[in-house]
Amino acid sequence: LWVHDRARPECDAGGGVTWIDGVIFDVTERKRAERVLVEQRARLIALMDNIPDHIYFKDVDSRFTMISRAMATSFGLSDPSQSVGKTDFDFFLEEQARPALEDEREIMRSGRPVVGLEERETWPDGRETWASTTKLVRTDGEGNVVGTFGISRDITERKRADQELRETNAALEEAMGRAVKL
Repeated sequence: LWVHDRARPECDAGGGVTWIDGVIFDVTERKRAERVLVEQRARLIALMDNIPDHIYFKDVDSRFTMISRAMATSFGLSDPSQSVGKTDFDFFLEEQARPALEDEREIMRSGRPVVGLEERETWPDGRETWASTTKLVRTDGEGNVVGTFGISRDITERKRADQELRETNAALEEAMGRAVKL
């Protein structure tokens, strides 16, 4: 049982304490709720600090409110909190940032998620990567839209392997065509 108590002494004319008025509140449920919140936050932080995928939360203006450590590293940030208030335009070229913003506006308008979208990412340093992205609407406890959240997985190696396979198949088809002519 957890309690919060409040009391004050009542004094007689000579200044001696004659009794104490007090109230005791049972705060057990509040303490349990606080413990649950602390545990949930610890789980979220463990996820955000350790998952290799990029996870983000954005507000209704598509500004980052929280990102995973892996995403911060990709952005060249030493701490994920350095992304707060920034947008995709701060980290990507216009050709990637603009469609992402439009997707997020449509997700917030319609409530329909984007699932498994394969996106080419061109970074300001010229580096090119590919990601499979899922984006969803984020709402508050009353169902009001407060932004979006999403997760992206790097699929660059898979895309490179797919391209190599296409090139190998094309070369094989060409060789087969030459063989048939001979």
